[in-house]
Amino acid sequence: MLSPGDYLLVVLLIIIVPLAVAFLRNAHMSVALLFSNVAVFALMVLLRGENPTAWYVLAFNPADLAAGKNLSSLLTSMFLHISDMHILFNMIFMIFWAPTLESRIGPRLLGVVYLLTGLAGTLTYAVVHWGDATLLLGASGALMGIAGVMVAMYPQERITFFLFFIPLRNVRLSTALALMLAAESLLAIYNPGSGIAHEAHLGGVIAGLALGSMFSRAGVGSTRGMTGRDGRSVAGDGGARGSGRHVSVHPSDLERTAHLLRGMAVTEAQREAVREFERNLDEPDIAALWLDRFLEEARCPRCGAPLSHPDTSGMPLKRKISIARGLGCGCGWKVERDTE
Repeated sequence: MLSPGDYLLVVLLIIIVPLAVAFLRNAHMSVALLFSNVAVFALMVLLRGENPTAWYVLAFNPADLAAGKNLSSLLTSMFLHISDMHILFNMIFMIFWAPTLESRIGPRLLGVVYLLTGLAGTLTYAVVHWGDATLLLGASGALMGIAGVMVAMYPQERITFFLFFIPLRNVRLSTALALMLAAESLLAIYNPGSGIAHEAHLGGVIAGLALGSMFSRAGVGSTRGMTGRDGRSVAGDGGARGSGRHVSVHPSDLERTAHLLRGMAVTEAQREAVREFERNLDEPDIAALWLDRFLEEARCPRCGAPLSHPDTSGMPLKRKISIARGLGCGCGWKVERDTE
């Protein structure tokens, strides 16, 4: 029979190894987080009943923190789930939110966000329940932190998400978070004995909003840091990835693309991106980055839904133009047919 210490060692390996590989390779952090959560849950299911005291080592207990012991539970608790429905809902949330944020800020920062906001949620819970012998477990605080970062950085972004089994489509991130917090408040008021750690969720959201604001000010996840011919900033690390790979593009293709983009631009940010794209057509690296900026915010002119497309960072300009000219929406709108 495994001892509680053996459980702790195995769980730490399941958490640390995938995250370390994703961090070192700078790739697929959302997949690593999903794997670690599911693998820890599978381990606990397979060995359920063998040593019930393992839960008390892996889950967070405010009384332990007050006594300065079992501090590893600050990490292990945010990968631990109590039931099938608990992990199912959290992993659905992970699938909808984490890859999107990873594509914007990168795998390493996604890992940092998960761990820091999960820790913030746990510590918030500890402050409220200081010294109490109660257990906290689950990824919810970290996942609410991911949502907070997304809202702080991209409040007008639209997503599809589930609220009480109801799919809500084309909802602004800021609205989605407000709905989730409203639902949390109703549960806390009308079902205080639900066992849901509302304090941890709130701590995670607040930490996420703070981190997202810091990232925005630093230009993380945006197209800042590289200047066009008029000195305006265009991109951060995407500039290095986008340089030196551009295949020759015929001037008529560039002009046609600029015409299509003008027909799609509905916000001032999009119109600025089109103007700078046209202004830098003889500088492919710069034009490509302004096209990236436009595509980041591209929405269907007919229904307003975000237009899905592959991540264009680092692609040759010719490939980016092909993607821009092939944009379409589920409502039936197509750029080449409907933009004149």
